[in-house]
Amino acid sequence: MSRFPIAKLGKTVGLKGEMKIYLETDFPEQFASGNSFESDGCELTIKHYNPQKSTVTFVGYEDIDAAKSLTNKHLYSDEAKTRQMCKLEEGEMFWFDLLGKEILEEGKVLGSVKKIDRIGDTEYFLIQTAPEYASIAKTFLIPNIERYVLKKDERYIHTQECMDILEAS
Repeated sequence: MSRFPIAKLGKTVGLKGEMKIYLETDFPEQFASGNSFESDGCELTIKHYNPQKSTVTFVGYEDIDAAKSLTNKHLYSDEAKTRQMCKLEEGEMFWFDLLGKEILEEGKVLGSVKKIDRIGDTEYFLIQTAPEYASIAKTFLIPNIERYVLKKDERYIHTQECMDILEAS
């Protein structure tokens, strides 16, 4: 099962091992005390997470010198752990469930989702175009907003006005 980054660790804050944490997830509840995550070369267990200050302390890294060794490392999760720790609202999907879904507009498949990025407050789907549109563009971006994305089901992301985006790419 593949792993994916859910946070990046920044600089230390204070003398007791507290560190800035930059979340790459919509589920901060998974950073509860006692939860463990893979990191770059080790496993880290949360001792304390402060969402107001965006800081975290790890078991065994409770002083500044030990914590500094974790600067710029990532925390990783996998699909099974994410499904267990994170609860979705009605109609929501995890990003990893959207990867590979085909973009369907007016009965035509424009391509499939290869990657999802967040720019500002908006998620964007990086679409690998279907072979019949490869002469227009190899890839293009679709903002995941109501104007373009109508609905998502088991196989497709139903869209509108995305052919215009593809042609303008």
